[in-house]
Amino acid sequence: MRNLILGLEKCLAEKKTAVIATIIKTEGSTYQPVGTRCLIMVDGQIEGLVSGGCVESDLIERVSGIIENYHSETLYYDFRSEFDLLWGMGLGCDGAVEIFLQPFDPIHHLKDAEEMYNFMKQSDQTEESYQIATVIQSSNESHCPVGMMKILPPLDEVQLKKSMLCEITINGTQTLSFIEKVEPRPHVTIFGAGPDVVPVVKQLSNINWKTTIVDHRPQYATSIHFPEANEVILTTRNGYESVKIKKNTFVIIMTHNFEVDVSILRGLYKENVQYIGILGAHRRIYKIMGELKDSEMNIFTASKVHSPIGLDIGAQSPEEIALSIVSELLAFKNNRNASRRVVTTIENIPLLQRC
Repeated sequence: MRNLILGLEKCLAEKKTAVIATIIKTEGSTYQPVGTRCLIMVDGQIEGLVSGGCVESDLIERVSGIIENYHSETLYYDFRSEFDLLWGMGLGCDGAVEIFLQPFDPIHHLKDAEEMYNFMKQSDQTEESYQIATVIQSSNESHCPVGMMKILPPLDEVQLKKSMLCEITINGTQTLSFIEKVEPRPHVTIFGAGPDVVPVVKQLSNINWKTTIVDHRPQYATSIHFPEANEVILTTRNGYESVKIKKNTFVIIMTHNFEVDVSILRGLYKENVQYIGILGAHRRIYKIMGELKDSEMNIFTASKVHSPIGLDIGAQSPEEIALSIVSELLAFKNNRNASRRVVTTIENIPLLQRC
């Protein structure tokens, strides 16, 4: 989403046209889920992907026509044929996708372009959940044009657990709309600002997660060391317990200081956090927990403290350790166990499918 927004900003600043492509429906196994977007410039440059790269080549061919006619379009790609890998688009998945294309034209339709940009930017920066509708089909386009986006109140008739197509009334008009539940970006508070934290913040920035850095050392806790961080907090050595944590935050403790770690955990005692990950060996963590009261231990058991933090992938360098940490966070957020999946051996795959 971040690269798409930056692309829209560039189009607005340079008065360039583009098309926003959104997956509004999937069937079977697909490379990207419903709600995934990409931005396709008139020169063929793409920000983001809605497939493994094969659908995009066809979408590029349609950009000029959509811009010229200034009208949205819905496309359907089916990759479930057993011969698709040989003769078709070559997506490599057993599914189908429906993609909605919206023109973005700051040259001739500046107001519409600015409104669309603001919707995208708000969804990326929000601190609260909400629902947004994009009109796919309309019974009266003069009142409710195709491609119009609108923030909705909670829909009583829809128990929205994921993005979906839904028939709803907007501005007194019957529509088929793509309804999305917009969620705040995941937020990670990292206690510690040593050199090994830098690649963790970079990895989190790459997947568009927000980060806050907290440390008592002024030579480390600076935005110069962490340009990708959303916030850097300089506290005192005795001030960790008073640091306020945002609701449903992921917490990582990487201070390498026993007493400070104990203080941080005591400060987290009454905070509403999803996840607490602590860097360090098992024996060290047991000693830290031994410093806590029984009442404090109960809350941390419920919070599912993860330590040593990071998936066991044999990581050694700071960059590899950062990858293991961020992978564990992502697995936890998506409720996955991150175990290795072995489907079959190559000898059991039919020869035609190996080609």
